[in-house]
Amino acid sequence: MSNDSEDKLSGFAELLRHGLGDLLTPEATNFIEMMTEDGVVEFPYAPDGAVHSVTGRAELSSYIEHLNGVIEFLSFSEPRVHHTTDPHVVILEFTAQGRGVKTGELFKQTYISVITVRDGHIEYYRDYWNPLIGLEEIGGLELSAAEQHAEARP
Repeated sequence: MSNDSEDKLSGFAELLRHGLGDLLTPEATNFIEMMTEDGVVEFPYAPDGAVHSVTGRAELSSYIEHLNGVIEFLSFSEPRVHHTTDPHVVILEFTAQGRGVKTGELFKQTYISVITVRDGHIEYYRDYWNPLIGLEEIGGLELSAAEQHAEARP
């Protein structure tokens, strides 16, 4: 992942650092580094035609590169942190404001993220969000899916 992509998600990395605190290794400075090598990010509410999960740092890096061509995140709220009976699992509630890169249209999305951390890194990140919010602002699912499939071709 390029430094530019990392910079675009620095607010998200700060949100995770705040929400997960000492569960994360201090050496991890960005989202990719916070994940285990084989970590899974899952999007259970993603619509048909969209990515439903990514596995591993390399695949996550490619996904974020694509995402940065579709969405520009402008800000993240302070997370609401919910600790669970499992000391490795934390639930974060937060909002993000962003803009569709192609349209320039603004959106606000609410997220609920269920995160499992092992040995200082995120092993599993389940990201719940409303797939209808932001579709118009990014130019529609068809545009997003078509671009993603075009990028996957050699």
